[in-house]
Amino acid sequence: MDAWLGLLAPSLSIYMNSLRECYESYVIYNFMKFLLNYLNGEMDLEANLELKPQVHHLFPLCWMRDWEMVSQWH
Repeated sequence: MDAWLGLLAPSLSIYMNSLRECYESYVIYNFMKFLLNYLNGEMDLEANLELKPQVHHLFPLCWMRDWEMVSQWH
C-alpha cells in the first residue's frame, strides 16, 4: 500500500514511509511486550528445562544422540 500511494503521489511518499516505519516499530514493541508478558512466568529456564520431557530429533537428524535436559551450565 505504501508503494502504491508513493506511485500515486510521489511528493507525499516521505510522509507515507515515515508512517509505515512508525507503525512497524509499534508492532515490534507490542510483540516484544507480548513475549515478555508470556515468558515472565518461566524465568527459571534451567528448572523449566529439567521438568520438560525429552525431545527426540526429527528426520534427517534422528541418528543423533538425544540432548539431555540437565543442568550442564554450571
